[in-house]
Amino acid sequence: MIAVRLLAWLGSQGTRAIALSCVFGVIIPGASGYVRPFLTETIFLLLTLAFLQVDIERLKSRLGERARIGRWVFWMMAGMPLLVCLGLKFSGIAAIMPETLMIAIIVAAAPPLMSAPAIATLVGLDGALSLALLIACMVLTPLTAPLLASLFLPAEIALDPIALILRLSLLLGGSFALAQIIRRVVGQPRISSVRLELSGLNVILLTVFALIAMDSVRARLVENPVQVLSLTALTFLVAFAQMGLATLATIGDAPRERMVLALAAGTRNMGLVVAALGDNIPDPVWLYFALGQFPIYFLPWMLQPLVRRLGAAEP
Repeated sequence: MIAVRLLAWLGSQGTRAIALSCVFGVIIPGASGYVRPFLTETIFLLLTLAFLQVDIERLKSRLGERARIGRWVFWMMAGMPLLVCLGLKFSGIAAIMPETLMIAIIVAAAPPLMSAPAIATLVGLDGALSLALLIACMVLTPLTAPLLASLFLPAEIALDPIALILRLSLLLGGSFALAQIIRRVVGQPRISSVRLELSGLNVILLTVFALIAMDSVRARLVENPVQVLSLTALTFLVAFAQMGLATLATIGDAPRERMVLALAAGTRNMGLVVAALGDNIPDPVWLYFALGQFPIYFLPWMLQPLVRRLGAAEP
C-alpha cells in the first residue's frame, strides 16, 4: 500500500520529478553500473506504459490523419536534418569541427523519445498524437537515418538499416502486444483508475534511464567544468532551435497539436542512433549525447506552464 501511494505521489509530481531524476543521474556515483544492463528493458517498459495510457481508438484516429501526420513526420525526419546538415557543411563549421555533422545526425535524424507519449501525457498534451508521431517516425528511421549518414558522414561510418528495422519492430510490436494483454486481463476501467500510479512508474523508469545516460558526466564535470557547462548550454539551444523550427513548420495547426510536435522535435531518441553507429563515435559526441539528456528531462517541466496557458491540457 505504501508503494502504491508513493507511485501516486511521484505521478502527481510529474515534470518536476522527471527533471530531478536527471540531476540524480549526475550526483549519485556508481549507480549506473547497477542499472545499465537493463537499458533495453527500460525502453520496452516505457513504450508498454505509453500504449497502456493512451486510448487505442484515439490512436487509430490520429494514425488515420495521414496527410497531417505525414507532413509533420517528413519535416521532422527529412526536412529538418537536411537543413541542419547542409547548413553546417556550407557554412564551413563542419570543416572546422567535423564532429558537428555526427552530432547533427544523432540529434536531428533520430525519432522522438520512446517515452515521448508518456511525457506528453504528464505535461497535459495529447498522448495519442504523440504516440502516432512516434510510430510513424520509427517506421521512417531505418530509411532516413542511414541515408543521412551516407550523405554526410565518412564512408567507414555506416548505419545498418536491417538492424534498425528489427530492433524497432521488436520494441514496438512487443510493447504493443504486452499492453494489449494487460488491458484484456486487467480491464480498461481498472487501468484508468490508476493513472497517477502509472505516471509514477514512468518517472521511475525515466530515472533509471537518466542514471544510465549520465554515467560519465560527473567525472567530466570535475575534470573540465567549463566544457561540460558549455556543451550543456548548447544542448538546450539545439533543443529550442528544433522546437522553434517545428513550430514554424506547423503554422495554421491547432496550438496544442503544434506543442506536441515541438516537444517531439526537441526531445529525440539519440541513444537509438548512437547504438546503431557502434564504436565509431568520438569522445566529444559521446559527451554531447550524455549532456543532451538535460533538455529532454527539463523541457517538460519548463513547458508545462505554457501548455496550461495555451489551454492545451487534455480533457
